[in-house]
Amino acid sequence: HHSWLLVLSDWHIGQSTDMPSTGGIFEQSSEIAEAQIRQLWERLALIHAITARSINVEELVILCLGDIVEGDGMRRSQARKIDELVTTQALRAVDILAWFILQAQTRFKHVRVETVGGNHDRVSEKPGDAGLGEYGYTDTWAFLVAAFIEKMFMFAHKAGRVTFKNNESFYGKTLIAGLRTVYEHGCSFRTGSGAYGGISWYPIVNAARNYQDMLDGADLVVFGHFHTGAVLPLSSGDGWHIM
Repeated sequence: HHSWLLVLSDWHIGQSTDMPSTGGIFEQSSEIAEAQIRQLWERLALIHAITARSINVEELVILCLGDIVEGDGMRRSQARKIDELVTTQALRAVDILAWFILQAQTRFKHVRVETVGGNHDRVSEKPGDAGLGEYGYTDTWAFLVAAFIEKMFMFAHKAGRVTFKNNESFYGKTLIAGLRTVYEHGCSFRTGSGAYGGISWYPIVNAARNYQDMLDGADLVVFGHFHTGAVLPLSSGDGWHIM
């Protein structure tokens, strides 16, 4: 009986980046983000179809680690770099995340969705605790999107095989296949120094160790925010740090 962990973070639905502004390297829009998410599901379904011949994957755990929307009020210049207002961004996020969960239900016996907010999800220019909403950890678009989806599944009587945990804090903790797991967006600690290779690895590693110490141990520590995928051993040598 196997569980899979899928980390969803930093979709930034609403971000508008044209090709010239990146020197011809890439472009981004709401439509491109949605296509990428659908492609992600296609790849996951293919891997599951191949794997299911040899092992029984009963549960898919989806961690939504924030910045699902780009926002439009985080800073004054942001309104010039979006292709739709944050209210419409949130509606699109509800549609695509609900679609993703419905697809997952067709392949997995149980789907578990756990959510925290990110800095782009906040509704004010001024970051509050942990860089999230000014008036509390639930003052984010991520919390609202997840709450809408949970109610949708509840009213549609489809919640029997899908469960939700919409955290009212900047981090969450859970058990995944018996592993003690802690997760957050990744914006609660300073990363302005200690960079290596352009990425603030030292503060990131220190934050993971602090979570282990604070929670009396952790086997997995998972962050989003940095737009860089990595799997690193925890500094204690006992467990893994996933980005």
